Amino acid sequence: MDPDFSWCGSGDGECTRGPAQFVNGGGNISHYAEGAYNFFNGSNSFMNVIKALPMNFLYYGITTHQAQNAVRLPNGTAFGKDGGADGFPGAWGALVAQYRG
Repeated sequence: MDPDFSWCGSGDGECTRGPAQFVNGGGNISHYAEGAYNFFNGSNSFMNVIKALPMNFLYYGITTHQAQNAVRLPNGTAFGKDGGADGFPGAWGALVAQYRG
């Protein structure tokens, strides 16, 4: 299923530029070493959106650049702020070493 961008505000161009990864359920997913970067037109709100959390979901090595947050969970919780402001600093933006859902 394609994203509907329901988490974006009306007219939010940063958010609607789209996630690098869109996860909508499933199971037994292991995702390793992603680099999601935005080089044009400012920053993206979320680089990785999880609409429905898969069963047995392992997410490792998520890096971003020019994203307000690296990951958005189904409940709206976001983490991996660009520059490491929330404790997820990366070499060039944000780094989330591991998320287990």
